[in-house]
Amino acid sequence: MGMRFLNSGKIMPAGLIAGLSLAMVARLGARAAGLTGTKMQ
Repeated sequence: MGMRFLNSGKIMPAGLIAGLSLAMVARLGARAAGLTGTKMQ
């Protein structure tokens, strides 16, 4: 979806999906690295 967004320049839906995917990867990476707390503390 990221390449589709770059080619078209349209935010919906390709840009939205690409942005959400990047945010989720960043969140999971930070959690795996121990940078953020979890709910089970």
